[in-house]
Amino acid sequence: MPIKWEIPSSWSLVKLGEIAPENSSQIIPSNSPDQVFNYWGLDAIDKGNFEEPPPNYIRGNQVSSTCVKFDTSHILYAKLRPYLNKVIVPTQSGIGSTEWIPLKPDPSRLDRNFLAFALRTSRFVDYAQRNSTGARMPRVRKVALWNADIPIPYPEEPERSLAEQRRIVARIEALLAEVREMRKLHDEITADANKLMDAVRSEAFYRGKPLPAEWEYRSLEV
Repeated sequence: MPIKWEIPSSWSLVKLGEIAPENSSQIIPSNSPDQVFNYWGLDAIDKGNFEEPPPNYIRGNQVSSTCVKFDTSHILYAKLRPYLNKVIVPTQSGIGSTEWIPLKPDPSRLDRNFLAFALRTSRFVDYAQRNSTGARMPRVRKVALWNADIPIPYPEEPERSLAEQRRIVARIEALLAEVREMRKLHDEITADANKLMDAVRSEAFYRGKPLPAEWEYRSLEV
């Protein structure tokens, strides 16, 4: 079943494989044991995290498996357990687990960050889950991935399309920044409230201080 996008009439749906095909080049780091690589495994990013992970520099002799190479033209999409929603837009080159699929968006038609946000939507995640195989370690089927519909604004006008994509990305990033700030404030308020409650409890239940006459001890056991 295709993804049920709700899009304006001026938009169109384009197959992912058409505008961002896999561009996978493999490397065996252990063949260059002293070379330093920026390596990202699937654990480099948490579930649903939109932030690019920090560099993870290791030597080739620390990686025993085959890896894929990526650079700043790619998007990394995790094919394993797609419900974890792991997508990276790298701003640096490196190597990674073969569980990453390096997608290479056509820069004349598609903004990398716009595509990344499309891949992170609940609609796309649900589609990837429905088209996965394997009970214990489900992986999205590549055929289904390449046939996935991606909404594109003004597809017949590439310059206008890219401008609209970037406007949407800027708006999403601004909203995410507001969410991060609200979470920070929430954490600060929670911390202050906890300190206040600790002070109140300390004042009310100070050890060694006699209980008021009208108070009594009760067991917590039922």
